[in-house]
Amino acid sequence: IEKDERLINNLKKKFDKKLTIINEDILRYDLKSLSDKDLVIFGNLPYNISSQILANFISYSYSEFSYKKLVLMFQKEVADRILAEENSKNYGRLSILTNWLTESSKLFDIPSEAFIPKPKVKSSVIQLKPLSKPLYEVSFESLEKITHLAFSQKRKMLKTSLKEINGKKILDI
Repeated sequence: IEKDERLINNLKKKFDKKLTIINEDILRYDLKSLSDKDLVIFGNLPYNISSQILANFISYSYSEFSYKKLVLMFQKEVADRILAEENSKNYGRLSILTNWLTESSKLFDIPSEAFIPKPKVKSSVIQLKPLSKPLYEVSFESLEKITHLAFSQKRKMLKTSLKEINGKKILDI
């Protein structure tokens, strides 16, 4: 799925017989229309919206979208947060959401020198395979809301961040 018309023409010239190329905005595209248990999605995500794209893939995979695996390139710092282990400094919302629904692993890093023009950041390619069922039985919306509240204000104590949800007091602090 590529939004840029110029890139679409180049991709079609090179890969038209081997790949399905869709000229759309990934954030507006109906992923459910691609649903296929044998589908492999790979790509170099725009770094400024890569977390949002990943969240879309994950949220759809919870109920309405099946695929064999995702192979995606992220800015290395984002990939490190996605793959972070519990109790590490990078562990947070992306780690929790990703581990809840997928088995994820780093395939390799790509140095900035591999690109023209050379970016100021390194990149990592990671693989995500959907779990047969979520790690925990909870709605995506609930988990997303709680993790957003818990990790959106890094300097606050967790009990303060989770004091209220939807205006309702949930912790008596």
